[in-house]
Amino acid sequence: MKNFSISKLAETVLSHRKQLNLTQQELADKAGINRSMLCRLENQEYMPSLDQLTRLANTLQFDVADVFIEYTKPVFRHINPRKIAVWDAGYAGLSVAIMLSRHHFVTIIDENSRKVEMINQRLSPIRDEYIEKYFTRSDLHLTATTDGFSACRDVDFIIITVPTGYDPKKGIFNTAIVESVIETSFCANPDATIVIRSHVPVGFSASTCKRLDAGNVLFSPDFLRGSKVLYDNLYPSRIIVGCNESAHDRAKDFADILRNAILKKDVEIRMTGLSEAEAIAFFSNLFLAMRITCFNELDTYAESKGLNAYEIIDGICLDPRIGSSCNTPSFGYSGFCLPESSRQLLAVSDPALHDMLTPVVNSNQFRKEYIVDRILEIANVSELNDMPNEAKEKKVIIGFFRLTAEKDSINFHDSVVPDIIKQIKANGLTVIIYEPILEDGSSFFGCRVINDLKKFKKQSNIIIANRYDSCLNNVTDKVYTRDLFFSKI
Repeated sequence: MKNFSISKLAETVLSHRKQLNLTQQELADKAGINRSMLCRLENQEYMPSLDQLTRLANTLQFDVADVFIEYTKPVFRHINPRKIAVWDAGYAGLSVAIMLSRHHFVTIIDENSRKVEMINQRLSPIRDEYIEKYFTRSDLHLTATTDGFSACRDVDFIIITVPTGYDPKKGIFNTAIVESVIETSFCANPDATIVIRSHVPVGFSASTCKRLDAGNVLFSPDFLRGSKVLYDNLYPSRIIVGCNESAHDRAKDFADILRNAILKKDVEIRMTGLSEAEAIAFFSNLFLAMRITCFNELDTYAESKGLNAYEIIDGICLDPRIGSSCNTPSFGYSGFCLPESSRQLLAVSDPALHDMLTPVVNSNQFRKEYIVDRILEIANVSELNDMPNEAKEKKVIIGFFRLTAEKDSINFHDSVVPDIIKQIKANGLTVIIYEPILEDGSSFFGCRVINDLKKFKKQSNIIIANRYDSCLNNVTDKVYTRDLFFSKI
């Protein structure tokens, strides 16, 4: 039996491209695919469709069978089925629960009874291609319940993935839900290993250990993209487990459980202190936010000066120290963690961090304002200002193609697009939205959702796309986007 290998595909595409002396853009043009997708593929961050794989094989003249390798059933060392409870059936919790339930007995806890019912019926409560695929498997030892206390009483590990929120008035993270769940877990089973994977501030886990006088708390961050949460759990970039000295054996045990559950070979594992693991998570997000901000600033400068942003960024990224990941301009950074990480770190008292972060946060806000101004400029709003709002609304209809931050994303959590929509509406323009995640005909911020793509394109005078898609190819004259490779698709 042979299995598809994403690493083999990346290696094959890169080697054949080099042999044919093709740049990524030249290959993308010949194969009729997105250059940013090709970049992600070569970095083993993207799984192509069958059609895309066929086009690449035909263009580069390799056999599709070459990217399939013999399947070797993994041998798991010292693996015994464990009992694990996972708090919260959101993206992070459900994905790690499914991954672990292939080898362990997992109970997922959520207060939403409808979610619990769906999971027990093997219906995914969230949209994710991999989750939906894995739910069809018969080898998952996964149940769901609303009774967290009972679920935690007889388990070896309790994994906490409940969400946290930022309190702008206090300038701190609101970790009340996480604290409540930890206390419930500790009361139900003080001997279980508690693993925090929620987004918490640096120092939270250590203070929790001190408050509970407990040595059984770990912090193990996940590094997930909004579009592929289960995939990123199965093929992680690294495994980080933080612990205090007394919990080192527990941390090693949990790291082994993760290593045996993932599908990626030879993943790097790092054991660190509790606060060091939290800092790794936060500063990873901070670095990404800074990198995205840099390319967005460059793009703002280039567009305002009439320069070709693609040529500038392409030339910069040829430097191997810089590379080509996360280099496509957007309307601003967003997603699960980036806005929260930057806001939380900005709230700390360390002047050095404050001086570093303030420009990043301010730049992201400026980028959104710049995008709004460009949309209004394209819509000739200055010429419409003397009109009453009713007449103005009939004159120009702005269509927003997707609310999500990334093309393949399954949600628009903390996306910048809704912020831009609010500002456009505040200028008296009519906005319609194409977003398959939402129900057709529903309303979002007072904007009608039209998921009939043909109808959406016809009714829109201008189409705004944070991420371009080839389905817009027949209306490019209407599209405004800062997707770097829009003109190259």
